[in-house]
Amino acid sequence: MAKFDVYYQMVDLVDGPFIMGKALSWTDLSVVAFLTAFKGVWGEDDKRWEELKRWNNGRWGKLIQALKNMSN
Repeated sequence: MAKFDVYYQMVDLVDGPFIMGKALSWTDLSVVAFLTAFKGVWGEDDKRWEELKRWNNGRWGKLIQALKNMSN
């Protein structure tokens, strides 16, 4: 897998944790749901889950964390 490289190149053009920058979108929810499915399969403490959050300069971990912060 290319670790979401093509997708990352598209979304890395914005400033902010979300796909649209600082505004949450349905795309963010879809991406986080997809990524979180891996956590459900592997488990939260699995090294693959930790590695996935670091893909593309930590972009996906930051997105997941930003969404968590919104729910607090």
